[in-house]
Amino acid sequence: MFRVENIEYFVELLFYHRKLKSMVWFELKAEKFKPEYAGKMGFYLKLPADFIREKREWPSIGAILCAKNGNFDIKYSLRDINFSI
Repeated sequence: MFRVENIEYFVELLFYHRKLKSMVWFELKAEKFKPEYAGKMGFYLKLPADFIREKREWPSIGAILCAKNGNFDIKYSLRDINFSI
C-alpha cells in the first residue's frame, strides 16, 4: 500500500530488483485477463515515477498474472502500449 494525496493504493506484490535498480509491481488475478487491468497497471507504473522513484533508479516494471488465458483481450489491450516513463 502507498498513499498519494490522501488516497491509498494497493498492489498485490511489490519488489525491488537490486541489479536493475527498479521496482517490480505484480497484480495477481484469479480470473481471465480483462482490458482494464492494463490501464490499472499503467496507473500503478506512473505513480512511482512522480512520487516514489529516486533519480538513480530505472522505471518500474509491471506484471499482471492471471489464472486463465485470454489471448484475444491481451493482444488488443497491450499491442501498442509503452508504459516506459
